[in-house]
Amino acid sequence: MKNTRRTVCIALILVFALGMGTTASAALTASQHLASYEAQVWGIGSGDICIWYDVVGTGTMDQIGATEIVLQQKVAGSTVWANVKTFDLVSYPNMLGTNRMAYTHTEYYYSGIAGYSYRAYVMIYAGKGGSGSYRQFTTNVAVAT
Repeated sequence: MKNTRRTVCIALILVFALGMGTTASAALTASQHLASYEAQVWGIGSGDICIWYDVVGTGTMDQIGATEIVLQQKVAGSTVWANVKTFDLVSYPNMLGTNRMAYTHTEYYYSGIAGYSYRAYVMIYAGKGGSGSYRQFTTNVAVAT
């Protein structure tokens, strides 16, 4: 099941990246460490949600990626978002890559409820030589199918 979810998520990422061309990095930032970053959530069937992010540094960084992802759920017809899952460095140490210019990761899945909407707050990070830059990014909203 995990391999199927991963395959579907990777296929969606490729479709997104190819369809968006050079505009795939929607959030550009003027930062000493961050050149660009992007994050997305997708419904991948059976209520499952996939979370993806891509971070590009201004050069080779000591650490680059995300330090925390908070997934939120909203019931159809409601205006309230509720935190349903937090991914952090303690439980998911591979959220950060080391000695890289860019880092893309897709290992984050949540078994949601079909028909509910989901979004995520992703804390982006890139650092080098004892200093770093953080940015909070809010993803698109995806409906679990």
